[in-house]
Amino acid sequence: TGTQQNALDRFSGSAGNWIVYRTNGWVTVNQFKANGQFIEVDGFQMAGTGMTAFQGAFDANNHNLIARNLTITNLFTNYYGILINSAHTNLYVDGCRFKDCNYPYVSLEGGNHTITNCVWTGSSGWDAIRLLCSSSLVADNIVTNFTGSVDTYAVEHGDFIQSFSDNGEVATNNIIERNFINNLHYLQIGNFTDIATNNSVSDWTWRNNIFIGPSMQANIYTP
Repeated sequence: TGTQQNALDRFSGSAGNWIVYRTNGWVTVNQFKANGQFIEVDGFQMAGTGMTAFQGAFDANNHNLIARNLTITNLFTNYYGILINSAHTNLYVDGCRFKDCNYPYVSLEGGNHTITNCVWTGSSGWDAIRLLCSSSLVADNIVTNFTGSVDTYAVEHGDFIQSFSDNGEVATNNIIERNFINNLHYLQIGNFTDIATNNSVSDWTWRNNIFIGPSMQANIYTP
């Protein structure tokens, strides 16, 4: 056990030979900066302390990465849970647990990502997912007991999923399916804005999701 910051920038695996960092017990680290390719990180608790603002506890800086069975809790404001903020591809997020964070839990750019079998619990009003990527899948996840602003018309609302093109992001051809969303207090199902009005946020498929007791709708401001 221990608490430390880990920069995985010296090595990359290959398509048939992944580098795997897996715990055999309860191990806490501050942050993983995954700068190589074909890296899997499995089973760690992410403390997120001592990070640079606007980075992720799992900070994905390359293609072909797996974040599996991570527990990410109680992150401070301006610290993401899982972040990929450039045109990287093929991030697979599986079986992770997110709780009581004070900034968006997962924010993905690029494309061909998968978020599956994850659980989000508790929020101070931030988004569960910012999906700023294309050709990606969000499936078989649970989001429960989120609480946002007591003002249902607050500008700074939280969402199950938010997407926008304010800074040139492109989010097309994403699939949202078989997710269970329960007990959202003053948070929206989603908010989708294409400020460029050029189909930068378009062609999404939602199917077979279950919403129980949402207090706010999904707002769609796209062509």
